[in-house]
Amino acid sequence: MSHANVELNRDSRMGLPYGFIGGFRSGTTLLVNLLGLHPLITAWYETKFLPEALRWLRVLRFPTDIEVEMALSSPPQPAGFGLGPVAARMRLQMEYDEARLRGVSPSGKGHYERYPLGADRIHYSLQDATHALDQWRLALASSEDGNTVASATGELIRCLGARHLAAEPAALLINKTPELPRFGAELRECVGPHKMILLVRDGREVVRSAAALGWAEPGRLAYLWRELILQSREAARGAPENYREVRYEDLVAAPAHTLDRVCDFLRIPLAGTEMVKAYDRLASVPISSSALRTQQPSDYSLDKITLKEASDLLADLGYSF
Repeated sequence: MSHANVELNRDSRMGLPYGFIGGFRSGTTLLVNLLGLHPLITAWYETKFLPEALRWLRVLRFPTDIEVEMALSSPPQPAGFGLGPVAARMRLQMEYDEARLRGVSPSGKGHYERYPLGADRIHYSLQDATHALDQWRLALASSEDGNTVASATGELIRCLGARHLAAEPAALLINKTPELPRFGAELRECVGPHKMILLVRDGREVVRSAAALGWAEPGRLAYLWRELILQSREAARGAPENYREVRYEDLVAAPAHTLDRVCDFLRIPLAGTEMVKAYDRLASVPISSSALRTQQPSDYSLDKITLKEASDLLADLGYSF
């Protein structure tokens, strides 16, 4: 399926120009690769600098959240919230993004994970990104209040999104960055209405996967999985019609049907079967087989920790235990 000669005038079924995908070790790269094969979608990922600007906006709106957000900042240094340290962290993340694209920094994916569009996909240079960041800083030079941060961050997203779209024109730009769903309210301040998809996976599988990578101790991982979902739901309360949770297990068990549901949510023509066929052809590995290879062996001790931290949410999501 090709993006060439895509008509950019959105028809009556088309929804909003921006969409975002997030989720914690839940198959978001698989989902964005599939969606990126739709002729009306351009996939843009991962922009790990963006949560740092949104994190600052949250702290400005809710100062009592500063310790929580500082603990989640990535990279953790330079610490603090203000134009200097936030811009420095964003620049570092832009450099990390570019290093992953060049293959000199690990992507966090297993050697067996192969995607048609890749583990990262950014159609602008590091120079483009840092220039946009310089403009963001300039806009905030005289004021660091919440409204100015929201306005400048919205312009940053539009600027880099436009550069990405210039290289691959399409009617809908889908950005995938894992933490974004919890910042749904902040994103509405920055870019206005948008579609937000949270990909949800059994928390026990998520903890096993992240623990195998040594990301944190299991209790912390289970807490983060739980909080991302709960905070994403809370963030969506301002626009529930534009928020959707998709189960990873549904995506791999019935990919075409699940993708059609996602397309309907995004208000674009249904193309689930075509996307799956294109993915399987380009990846040379069926989605179901790929999913089996990403599963971690059962570990009762890890599962017990996850159940202690998040059994209520697992039950709410329909996962048996």
